[in-house]
Amino acid sequence: MRTGLMLALGLISLSGLVAKPGPAGAVGEARRLQPAMTPVPTVTPSSAEGLLLPVQPTATPPIIALSLVPGPACCTGVSWSPDSARIAFVAKPKGARAAGIYGAAVDGTGVRRLYSRVGLLSPDWSLMAYPDDDKTILMSTASGRKWVVPAAGKAVWFSPSRDRLVWETGSSTYAHLDLRRRAIWMANIDGSQALKAVTTFGGGFIGWTADEASLLVSGRLSASDPRGIWVIPLDGSPPWLLFAADRIRDPLLSPDGSWLAFYLAFGPDPAQDGLWLVKTDGTGQHQLPVFGAYRWRAEDQLLVIPQNLDGELPMLQIDAPSGESRRLALPPGVLSISANDWQPSPDGRWLAYVSAETGALMLTALP
Repeated sequence: MRTGLMLALGLISLSGLVAKPGPAGAVGEARRLQPAMTPVPTVTPSSAEGLLLPVQPTATPPIIALSLVPGPACCTGVSWSPDSARIAFVAKPKGARAAGIYGAAVDGTGVRRLYSRVGLLSPDWSLMAYPDDDKTILMSTASGRKWVVPAAGKAVWFSPSRDRLVWETGSSTYAHLDLRRRAIWMANIDGSQALKAVTTFGGGFIGWTADEASLLVSGRLSASDPRGIWVIPLDGSPPWLLFAADRIRDPLLSPDGSWLAFYLAFGPDPAQDGLWLVKTDGTGQHQLPVFGAYRWRAEDQLLVIPQNLDGELPMLQIDAPSGESRRLALPPGVLSISANDWQPSPDGRWLAYVSAETGALMLTALP
């Protein structure tokens, strides 16, 4: 469930040549790759294209769920613009040659094609990353200027400040999960100063802690290390174990990187199974008494749709520092969500989701 404001949608294959993983190592183990800023032809972005689906404006938040884009199967990969003004999604309208990223205005004034290709957007939407053969291309969404970064067609993660990139390499051959090695690489946003930050066994990259002082990774750092969540300081200090557990599932960082939500299942200690909140500086953690789908509404407020097979789904808001929860009063039927495709807006006012009943893109206000 990697969210944030980049469109890590899982709808495009960012595959390419795989580098041979090196031995485990901490930050500072550098290997220079191809020259940075390899130019590619400039294109004009499509963010100014015309209105596609004009509808009546809604100046105030809807009391009930409002359909912004009708179904069936209108769209997927719900995300938000940084200013919470548009809901972004991936779609391929009838007659379009390829899928693109579209945006539905929260005020109901219509839908526009934002980008003519599908890619991963930086937190501020100023950059897009996408694969081209065995290359990873970065593009300025304002100017259309492009350059190659040394990720060899792999998916990248943007740092919150948009200054750096991270990507993973590893063996494509079958191996037991606990033995699978992933080398985690980091570079400047222009592709320069690429270095291998760390190698994990049976895990991978999670994200950046607050102030981008450290990387968070899962798994083990060597064959003899305990499994769990590791903090890799970027100042060269020794890595340290934040949380010990066999397998960390669906890690999701809060917007400022101060809290991490994840769940454990089928581990050696059944008492550990469930949904967890851990402060990334190591000062606090909670095992929550509920289990279900989750998203961050704010830096320390987690929304949870508890698993409930017997009746209507509620929505809870969990206060991360205390672990306390409250039930949010939403209109009936709002939480009929297709394929876990839902996101709260960055300002915390709205909930966007794809309806399981109609396939439409829906919007409702959060209490």
